[in-house]
Amino acid sequence: MEVSATNSQVTDYQQDGYLSEGFKLPSFFNLVKEILCSDSPQDRHSIDLRKRTTDWIFHETYNRPKDELQILDVLTESYPNFSLERSLGQGSFSKAFLFSYEKGGEACRKVLKFNRFSKAKEKPEYFSLSKDHFGGEWLALLSHGDKVATTRYAIAFDNHSQKFVLINAALVQELYDYPEMRESVDLTFIGSISDYIEGSEDLKSRITKSPESLTTDVIRSIGQQLLQGVQSIHQKGIIHRDIKPGNVLINGNNEIKFIDFGCASVIGQNADNYRGSGLYAAPELQNGTPYSYKIDSYSIGMTLFELATGGKHLKSGESSLEDVEDIQLRSLITELTADDPEVRLSPEEALGHSFFTGEHLVAK
Repeated sequence: MEVSATNSQVTDYQQDGYLSEGFKLPSFFNLVKEILCSDSPQDRHSIDLRKRTTDWIFHETYNRPKDELQILDVLTESYPNFSLERSLGQGSFSKAFLFSYEKGGEACRKVLKFNRFSKAKEKPEYFSLSKDHFGGEWLALLSHGDKVATTRYAIAFDNHSQKFVLINAALVQELYDYPEMRESVDLTFIGSISDYIEGSEDLKSRITKSPESLTTDVIRSIGQQLLQGVQSIHQKGIIHRDIKPGNVLINGNNEIKFIDFGCASVIGQNADNYRGSGLYAAPELQNGTPYSYKIDSYSIGMTLFELATGGKHLKSGESSLEDVEDIQLRSLITELTADDPEVRLSPEEALGHSFFTGEHLVAK
């Protein structure tokens, strides 16, 4: 099956799996430039931001001359009154932006993320969707339940047609469920459109800005949600591989959502490839030895330790489990971060721990 462009209207996108016309390379960059550099009445003071944003996309993301260049006409058609608001930050491979649009007369917001195209092409294990690869970034578009941030569309480069396409989550789910559909697919993930969670921040920011808000009861709630969320991910046959405070969003009601599936892997695939965060990674993952879903348990344990100690790292050599005051929480973290994966708790086992069930644990 070749994923190619379609001339259908936006209303037909669910049938075809992507929106409206395909994005030919010459038109893609001019439209990015036009929208990111336009001086919208709502945001006349962000010209410098838009210029920096545009330069980042052209020079760092795609590394192509501006005058060669044209995707975002589809966004303006799909999202009426599309307006880029601000940068949300960047990582090693990507940069995210907040944009607004109108729906039913109301203002709505989404997150638009772009990857560096050259890096994406170099890392098929993370960005490719083909017969042989289902890269981690694509796995975010699967249906994981309410503890995972919802990604609606993937922006991809179709290596067959040499066009940019916008692919909806439903098609990605089909390609995951029915591998035979990927026989002639060759896509490189270069961006996404996902839901914006109003009033949210990542757990790392919460720890830094208001550690006093992370009471034992709040940590208990967060811990339960982390374990429940990772259960839903595992049920899809996926390991996240990069759970840490910076990859978990939390809102004012202490509800969490996992983000950033860049390091995620289908079980049995990409076992030799890892680019995650060493402070949270299980020993077997760092050592390159065989591993299981329990590497995510280890990362959750490290995250809980950081929550309980106001930002300390258990692997830093400057802190220890004794820094966790609550006996039951200390016991849970100890069992989640066991070096031996055979001894380490699975998410299911961890949810039955006394820290969550309320059973009395006698100090030793």
